[in-house]
Amino acid sequence: MRSFLPLFLLAFILGCDTPGLVTPVGGSDYGDLIAAAEQAERKGDLNAAATAYRQAFDLKPRQTDVAFKAAELFTKARNYGEAAEAYGLIPKDDAQFPLLGLRHGRAVKQDGRPLEAERILTTFQARYNGSDRNIISEIVNNELAGLRLANGNSSSTPGTVEHLGNRINTAGNETSPAPLASDQLLFASAQGGQNRLLASLPSGTDWQRATAPSGFPVIEGGQFGSGTFASDGSTYFFTICSTSRRSENNRCVVFRTKRRGNGSWGPPVRLSSIVNADGATNADPAAVTLPDGRQRLFFVSDRPGGRGGTDIYVTEQVELADEATFSTPTLLPPSINSTAEEASPVYDAATNTLYFASKGHPGLGGFDLFRSEVQNEVYGDPTNLGVPINSPADDRGMTVPKPAGTTYLSSNRAFPPAKRGTTDDDLFRLSLGAGSPMLTGVVYDESNRQALTGVEVILYQVLSGGREQELQRKTYGTAGYSLPLSPGTSYRIALRRSGFAQADYRVRTDDEGTATYGRPVYLRPTGSSGSGSDGSQQSDPGFGGGTPLPDPDMTPAAAPQVAYRIQISATKRFDPNESRYTAVKEVAELRTEAIPGRDLKRITVGYYDNLSIARSALEEVKLAGFPDAFVVRYDYGKRFGRVK
Repeated sequence: MRSFLPLFLLAFILGCDTPGLVTPVGGSDYGDLIAAAEQAERKGDLNAAATAYRQAFDLKPRQTDVAFKAAELFTKARNYGEAAEAYGLIPKDDAQFPLLGLRHGRAVKQDGRPLEAERILTTFQARYNGSDRNIISEIVNNELAGLRLANGNSSSTPGTVEHLGNRINTAGNETSPAPLASDQLLFASAQGGQNRLLASLPSGTDWQRATAPSGFPVIEGGQFGSGTFASDGSTYFFTICSTSRRSENNRCVVFRTKRRGNGSWGPPVRLSSIVNADGATNADPAAVTLPDGRQRLFFVSDRPGGRGGTDIYVTEQVELADEATFSTPTLLPPSINSTAEEASPVYDAATNTLYFASKGHPGLGGFDLFRSEVQNEVYGDPTNLGVPINSPADDRGMTVPKPAGTTYLSSNRAFPPAKRGTTDDDLFRLSLGAGSPMLTGVVYDESNRQALTGVEVILYQVLSGGREQELQRKTYGTAGYSLPLSPGTSYRIALRRSGFAQADYRVRTDDEGTATYGRPVYLRPTGSSGSGSDGSQQSDPGFGGGTPLPDPDMTPAAAPQVAYRIQISATKRFDPNESRYTAVKEVAELRTEAIPGRDLKRITVGYYDNLSIARSALEEVKLAGFPDAFVVRYDYGKRFGRVK
């Protein structure tokens, strides 16, 4: 029998995943708007219903229950920004909604505003005094742990993310990618409201228009749900579901079929009731082919006896000749299954690694992707895969990474300009591994040398002819920023924050290698000297200018635990306008540092929180005319010594 906690977590941690687009509702009469909202809700158009409720609230702003309905429906539609705004319209002390702060904070978190979400959730936790305070505090602490990942950017996987384009992705949900060795990609698409299995092949740098795979077995009375190939590359496990939406009322059943060498498909086989438990949803199957040809199957189910929501189970085919009968499923341990919802498990037999999605472990958003290393059937504590794999939105359906590091996933993340909203899932391809270059750096306030948080970093690819294409933008809760790059590519990086002039710089990555690019940037407060009439910084930010910059505040509260500078010389008199410094100022800003007890100043270049970045910059400094330069380490702002 399930405890109260899983049900509670389901109610307040989980969200339904109903897609839709905002459909403004005409009319100005309150009653008409309420009627329109109710009708849209019955039809499943949650965004239209939420919009109508929101408009009705504008006419009668004392009807906070109407604003709450709008917020709840926007949340279910995964329109996080509108949901956060609607929750914010309700007074925090409204007794009708004791968990308002929790819901509001979660919406803001998934809208990609971790600092604001942390403030809302912390305030809510301090003020909440309900009889279930301990349970609620546990929920909030879990959310805050995820926000620490987002704010600190402490969890990351090197790699690049690519949107698969509009020949695969549509306004509906695209989910469940399943690549074949031939580079063909199978996936589920809900375009037009009907979930179907589609397939596509790469075509140059794009993909062919997706079409239904010829001869795939038709199952009457349901819609395609999800599917993956077993590790033998030909056995395909898939689900047929009662609706195209993921919801608590959806019921899915697991089947298997065989893709023959000529591309045809074998007859479908419904797995026995020991897998397809009555009255439960049984979904997201993923199999590992055992040496004797039997299948070991991972899947998720909300059957009784789990920890809450959908949990991950594993089972094995009993006899090779009997494709339908499997052993009694084993619930994976609490280290994997949380009291919230797990989804889309896949197992990499080559590395003994389980990948899965979860809403219950600390994450950056809703569903995050995790990995667990398995030794002797013992599942290790899961590791959040971090950025760029995870985002503030829902990320799931990750495929087993190929040896070259390529994997696919589905996500409702905003990915401008290709995808600007969060109400539908699209497919993405990731190139993972240490071979991916990264952009990293730190942002400071030029006026006081303090680290700046809340900076928006925009990454542009510089195309032929000087044209630019926006690839990614992200606001960081810490002074550090980190974005994946692609080899052999030119970029412009723009950094913006309210009250400061925009700064930008350019990098070009090598054709090969694992280099880290980027540099510290100093933003000038708006109105200070050196700003143009449009507020932009006129010199190359953070690495130009005619005078050396004073040292940043090196008190322990402001200084990082470990940082690095590059020392180029020591001198009594220093004139930064000397011609010999012209080239090195293109690497990073020049600084002076008094040598205690001597009438000398050390001349240093840059300020780095990462040794690999400092060493990369050192090579540039040497080429700029200072071959004897070296890296110096600082601990909490105090000089430690030369780095050998």
